[in-house]
Amino acid sequence: MGLVKSVITLSASFDLCLDSFFVCKVLVIASLRVAGDTWPAEIKKWDHVKGLSYSVAVGTEKNELMPSRNN
Repeated sequence: MGLVKSVITLSASFDLCLDSFFVCKVLVIASLRVAGDTWPAEIKKWDHVKGLSYSVAVGTEKNELMPSRNN
């Protein structure tokens, strides 16, 4: 915890998606708490990755069919 793994991954994703255009989407698979709380907080925390849009798909199968959309 606290080793800036999330921001490093976000920075690389930002570079690949919005700077280099090598990929158009990135799938992050994480534990429930990390996917629902940590990643959205990290995207809002760091100025250099605020251009990323994301969706969080957590919960039951019914909920996963309609993931929440965030910016």
